[in-house]
Amino acid sequence: MAATLLFLPGTLCDERLWRATQQALSSQWPCVAVDYGLEDSIDAMAAKALAENAGSLIPIGLSMGGMVALEIWRQAPTRVAAMALFDTDCGADTLQRRNRRDAQILAAVHGDFHNMIETQLAPAYFAKGVKDSSAMDATTDAITGAASDASKQELHNIVVAMARALGVAAFAAQITALATRRDFWPQLKKINVPTLIACGADDRICLPELHREMAALVPAAKFVSIEAAGHLPPLEQPDATIFVLRSWLAACRT
Repeated sequence: MAATLLFLPGTLCDERLWRATQQALSSQWPCVAVDYGLEDSIDAMAAKALAENAGSLIPIGLSMGGMVALEIWRQAPTRVAAMALFDTDCGADTLQRRNRRDAQILAAVHGDFHNMIETQLAPAYFAKGVKDSSAMDATTDAITGAASDASKQELHNIVVAMARALGVAAFAAQITALATRRDFWPQLKKINVPTLIACGADDRICLPELHREMAALVPAAKFVSIEAAGHLPPLEQPDATIFVLRSWLAACRT
């Protein structure tokens, strides 16, 4: 039986983040959209995903979801057949970011949650520019594609809708999880399964150069850059994201 694809969302994202990708791959692979509930640590999120899904797994995570994927591998390495990390950060949180997160929690709890989503979070997620191409650059392994049919405002609206659906309690729990996460840099060289490390070429939150450094440390890693995408390629460039994952998964099977 094929391994189950576990789709792991990022902060304040729900199953809509990976919906198009999951629908495209579900005819070939068992697929599950993971819900973290109100778990407030990366360890607990990973443990919940493992407890709710039996057998061999391929965690596919973006941003915080990538951290959960790494933790799933740490907790149950024999159950992880392969792993895909999109637009993520494998390091521990910095003091500066923790202070910023504390301020965000206070602001959210005291009634500024919706304004924070609209003015701080959503605007930083997407690429500033768009490249109009549909080829794969064999030299750089960069996937390029035309802009999604959805406008920037529509993408913005999806991000806001996901965040509002999850709410302040989930935001506080997830921010706490991010602030207390472990440092995975020392673990990367120990990962012994095929690992896709992908990112939007215009990601301003988890920078592309850090993904290249990660890929250089993981023995069986493949690095891919998705052009005309920022921090959320599955939303901004769904076709390119599907192509990347489908190609990589096919290679994992051979």
